[in-house]
Amino acid sequence: MELWLCGQHQSENGDEVAWLFQGIFNSREKALAACRTRKYFIAPVELNVSLGHEVEQFKGGEYPLWEQTE
Repeated sequence: MELWLCGQHQSENGDEVAWLFQGIFNSREKALAACRTRKYFIAPVELNVSLGHEVEQFKGGEYPLWEQTE
């Protein structure tokens, strides 16, 4: 089952990235609606799928409002 995560990017320092959890949604459209500024990102995630221990980018992740200014 594919779900959509929405989060807010806070800061980045080398390999360390801080972000805040906004919510999990059952469609891309609902996740997109939860984005408030260009710092918000969405990414597809699968229910009950464990990822590896190493840090990696969200596959399919995007900042849909990136072109907007705050």
